[in-house]
Amino acid sequence: MSVRMHPRQDKGQRVTNFVLETEPVSGIVRFDDCFGNVCHLLNTAGCHDELTVRSSAEIELAEQHVFEAGLPSDRWDRLDAVTEPVRHWDFLNDSRYVRRSPALDAFMRSCGIEKEAGPVSSMIAASSHLFQNFSYQRGCTDVNSPTDEILHTRRGVCQDYTHVLLAIGRHWKIPSRYVSGYLRLESADDFQTPVGESHCWVEVLNPGHGWIGIDPTNQTLADDRYVRVAVGRDYADVPPTKGIVFGAGHSAVEVQVVVRRECADLQNESEQ
Repeated sequence: MSVRMHPRQDKGQRVTNFVLETEPVSGIVRFDDCFGNVCHLLNTAGCHDELTVRSSAEIELAEQHVFEAGLPSDRWDRLDAVTEPVRHWDFLNDSRYVRRSPALDAFMRSCGIEKEAGPVSSMIAASSHLFQNFSYQRGCTDVNSPTDEILHTRRGVCQDYTHVLLAIGRHWKIPSRYVSGYLRLESADDFQTPVGESHCWVEVLNPGHGWIGIDPTNQTLADDRYVRVAVGRDYADVPPTKGIVFGAGHSAVEVQVVVRRECADLQNESEQ
């Protein structure tokens, strides 16, 4: 099984402690994937009825840059100047779950989703349209659902919102990437995202400020409530666990996430 549970160390986020353990005990090897995500490969040999994978991390987060409309960097010509077709290829083109389709074009026309003055402000406006036109509903899609499904039903979860916004960004030639992680909630009523689950959102490239996080599920920008774990083209690149089980019988996965705030003393670091 490959595991992506180690938070990223960039953009004002520093991991001060991380522990990964399994029950039964497994052999664990650390490696980095092609997107710079810290991953672990584990192998649990022998018969067992249950496998528990438990990760614990302590993270220091700097105060995040708050994007403001009208910034000089938020211009299409500035983005064109720094976008590199080869370097940003993965975040400019279709991927397994993110594809432009006639359904996406029709949805954008019906909602009036068009380019604004700048690329980031355009994506923020598009995010608002998704928030207003989609309904957060668990169980109506799964990890393999294509974007056309939520465009038809207009119901889904954070993964669906994120994939649609990524498709819009790449359609506009904005380098856009999928971010998996955790969201710290002040209360259960703060966001649509259920308490005690992982979360995902979009990051778009902004000249001069690096990657800007946009959460279409909750119509907000990513700030120090958001813990970034992995980035990729779409969900297929960043599942928390992915592997093979040998044996007969039924299998099921249960997940529990706890995010607690203790301090916020990290100074701003350069964005990567």
